[in-house]
Amino acid sequence: MPNTFELIKTTTLTSAQSSVNFTSTDYGNYDDFCVMSSAKTDATSASFVNDSIKFVINGDTSTTYYRGFRMYQTGGTVGGDEHNTSSNAYGYSSYINFNSNPSNAFSNNLMYITNNKNTDFPKTVLAHGYMSTNLAGTTPNPYQYASVTGNIWNTPIITSLVLSPLNGTNFVSGSSFSLFGIKYT
Repeated sequence: MPNTFELIKTTTLTSAQSSVNFTSTDYGNYDDFCVMSSAKTDATSASFVNDSIKFVINGDTSTTYYRGFRMYQTGGTVGGDEHNTSSNAYGYSSYINFNSNPSNAFSNNLMYITNNKNTDFPKTVLAHGYMSTNLAGTTPNPYQYASVTGNIWNTPIITSLVLSPLNGTNFVSGSSFSLFGIKYT
């Protein structure tokens, strides 16, 4: 169990924003990180089935560092697939709501990043989230859930974490992101 679970920073958007940046040289003091968000993007259902939070660590967009697997449930359908291919220069977390979803529906999302201080092993990312697809009260599939697990093969200590929409252009006003640092000693 962690000895401390410290809130590092919370950002709540007062207008649409293309990314949220958490940057500090003090991040080397933490063993793990947790990002909790209540977010929504400006993507529309005409363009995308769902949206996710894309993340880049330390500005590294090399295509060999982010690998993972996604498990999902959409209505009665359950499945899984490779989450990131060798062509992706970023990782991404679970589903979040987009603009065509109900206007007041923001998705809760949790992303946990391990092994920050350990530069000899990959960092592991665990993420879970959902999005509402209950447009104008339609049924039977009001929600989509996804859990993602993966590794980040670039192992330096994290000094920056940039979050942005995978499909949309911006996070909408009211989206909130909190970064927590976890210490084991």
